[in-house]
Amino acid sequence: MKGAIVLVALCLVVTFADGLKCYNCAYLDDDLPAGLSYPVPSESSCKLGKKPDSKLLVDCSQIIYSRSATNETGALSVLAQVLGEDHPLTVDPMQANYTYTYTCVSLSYDGNFQQAYSGSEMQAMFRSCLRKYAPANSTFQEQCHAGRMDRVNITDPDVRDAAFSLTIGPFMNQSRTDVSICTCNKDNCNSALVSTPISFFVVASSLVAILLKQM
Repeated sequence: MKGAIVLVALCLVVTFADGLKCYNCAYLDDDLPAGLSYPVPSESSCKLGKKPDSKLLVDCSQIIYSRSATNETGALSVLAQVLGEDHPLTVDPMQANYTYTYTCVSLSYDGNFQQAYSGSEMQAMFRSCLRKYAPANSTFQEQCHAGRMDRVNITDPDVRDAAFSLTIGPFMNQSRTDVSICTCNKDNCNSALVSTPISFFVVASSLVAILLKQM
């Protein structure tokens, strides 16, 4: 039985030896109205309710967050491309002592553009990594929010910013568009459209507790 506990511990070490892996892709089901453009190609497997192609899975610590960067894997963060290089989730902090933490995010829209942007129907899906820097090595809380845009209350300013101020959020009719946004902190967890995020640490701790009881 001790061997089983050691095996679980080794699995935990291996799991956290690499960076968090998330899907990094976008899908829009219609042409954007005149005056709007989006710099990321639409991936059919990224569509709402579908599991993205494995080629779209990236290590959050390795992808590029600044569009002017020329190193690392060469894969640009989907959200960073529309945030701009001066956004807090993109730009490097000026202080020397900082660490990055990452979370997977899935963000969807199902509704209509504002009348000024044709008012046409639109479904869209964005999946990517969000990063946060803080001296306390904090990370995003795992959370899910879904509902009509003018009624969804998201308290985390960065998560709210991603849903309402970024991507195509500012161009959507908030009273006629459903939005769903989830953040989660385990590998591949942004593959589903909407899911209740469960911390890997909770699952691992429960497993270890069961093994200890059996000794």
